[in-house]
Amino acid sequence: MIKAILAAVALALVPAQVFASVDQAQRASDDAAPPSILTVITTDDPQTQLMALILTRASRMQGSEARILLCSAAGDLALRTPPAAATAPLAPRDMSPHGLLSMLVADGVTT
Repeated sequence: MIKAILAAVALALVPAQVFASVDQAQRASDDAAPPSILTVITTDDPQTQLMALILTRASRMQGSEARILLCSAAGDLALRTPPAAATAPLAPRDMSPHGLLSMLVADGVTT
């Protein structure tokens, strides 16, 4: 209890300017770092996979750092020879989940 009282007294004695400068430094470092996202894909449904990858690409185009985690059945996307459903083009842009994942990896996204 004495430590808590001493800590409260010590905080009361610290000028408000110190807190303000620490807060400004934190905001400056937060502004300097680009936002980061992690896309987790667990399904083998190609439409769901493609939509997750499209949203990841859109975030990347807006300056976000992106990483993709493929779990369970979605791990097949990373195979050299993925399932046919992962390579089949889907409407409206005739893109496949495997093709878009390859594009994102070539653009620097880590999996």
